[in-house]
Amino acid sequence: MVVRFAAPAKLLLLHWLATFALVMSLLTGLRLFVSNTWHGALDARWTDWLPRGDIFALHVALGWLWLAIVIIWMVRRYISGAIRRERARPPTSALARLNLNILRAGRIILPLLLLSGLLLWSGINLWRPGLIILHAALALAALVCALAHIIAQLSATWWQGFKAVYLRLPAWRALLTASLVVPLVLTATAWLWRDALNSASATDLIVREIPPGQRLQRDGVLDEPFWQDATPVTVVTRVPGSAAHVPVEIRAARQGLVIYFAFTWEDPTQSLAHLPLIKTEAGWKVLHEGVAENDERRWYEDKFAVVFSDQPDIAGNGSFHFGTGQPETSRSESRRGAHFVESGLVDMWHWKAVRNHGYGVLDDSHFGTPYPRVPGEQRYTAGYKADPSQTNPFSSNYLWFYEDIVVPKRLPNDPAQLEPFQTLHDDENAVPFALSWYETKPYSAEDDHYPVGTLMPSVLWITNPDTDRSDAAAYGRWHDGRWTLEVARGIAAESDFDLDITDGTYLWVATFDHAQVNHSYHLRPLRIRFK
Repeated sequence: MVVRFAAPAKLLLLHWLATFALVMSLLTGLRLFVSNTWHGALDARWTDWLPRGDIFALHVALGWLWLAIVIIWMVRRYISGAIRRERARPPTSALARLNLNILRAGRIILPLLLLSGLLLWSGINLWRPGLIILHAALALAALVCALAHIIAQLSATWWQGFKAVYLRLPAWRALLTASLVVPLVLTATAWLWRDALNSASATDLIVREIPPGQRLQRDGVLDEPFWQDATPVTVVTRVPGSAAHVPVEIRAARQGLVIYFAFTWEDPTQSLAHLPLIKTEAGWKVLHEGVAENDERRWYEDKFAVVFSDQPDIAGNGSFHFGTGQPETSRSESRRGAHFVESGLVDMWHWKAVRNHGYGVLDDSHFGTPYPRVPGEQRYTAGYKADPSQTNPFSSNYLWFYEDIVVPKRLPNDPAQLEPFQTLHDDENAVPFALSWYETKPYSAEDDHYPVGTLMPSVLWITNPDTDRSDAAAYGRWHDGRWTLEVARGIAAESDFDLDITDGTYLWVATFDHAQVNHSYHLRPLRIRFK
């Protein structure tokens, strides 16, 4: 049976849609705002009630739903003559005039809210830190207008007004359709359109062919002719918990079966002191400010990540899920979220300034479906794992992390080996805080004669990674406040944990400024184009 809506039911449908979109947009927007503004500063009890999961995609889909509601509402007002009647017969009562002014304010606020959201989604770097605050303020103003409109309307007509707006329908079936089916259908439609919208709005990264005979030296200096001729694509990434933004310049080239990338980003400090150990009166202690919650932000190395996917969904193909570690068992220790995908795989390169130093490769990794939690493990990473390797390239120089005193695994063979680490630098003079496993010996209290205040690296280099984990060759260089990372990998994947890097592959980048997990990000992908 076809449900036919009376004229008042059309207005009712818009009210139900707007109410649904307002509540869901505010909840998902609050999750994004809290996670990006007060990341790590709020107790989980104050945020666990907010929506979890792929909030970026849901919030954007709700934005498209809002755009549809506004267009339908404007067309309806024009066709029905509501604009002409409003001008010809202005309200006479004070309450009616107040309600009209509230509606007029909403007609200004809502388009500005949608415009600011569209600018944030597009990635445009137009007053971006202030744009986020403006978007949040407009969302709060929209909520105030909606509540004021409801109060004014109910004050005038009370129960009859509520029924006229939300309950006047020919049949209960129409109510069910309006309140449940239609919002879900429209939101699902926006959700299904997201791939097409994201793909259409992706920025192309042109990969040009390197002429035969030209060779590339991975040294962090882009002095080769093809790098000089390449036009970089700049992506502006946002740092959660601050107003900071980090632009990343990306260049790409290929030669035969190999693809090359060059990433350059600003970083005023070269952070190579990775969780150093310091000798105290009670013993050795890890210098840290957050590693106990797996969210270290000071005593950590600089890092860089690249994510590849064959799908364009925003924020790394929906690989970040807010407020959760593994959906059924835990939330993430950092209280922000975790990386995983519901199905398939997202390829991820993870370069670490200290732990990858000297190996000539980065940590080839991936985001998969959530792995089972291992009892007793220090950190649960959900779907984020390094690709398989038969060797462990590095190790922490303590048996187990404790916030007060730890027991080192190894001591240097010669105490003089620690001399370069006794002065902390964050410039050209910085040295990687690491020791070779083979230049150390097992820890014993008899050999521990180091004075209080001695600094010792907590990273032990062991051997080169192999097999899947070492698929991408890389070298990073810091100079004059900028990192330059050069990476090379075969175009074709040689592992089930990698993706082919072909024409049409999407990528995202992230910078870690001496941070364990708090990395910058951008929403819309870049799309690789071979020329």
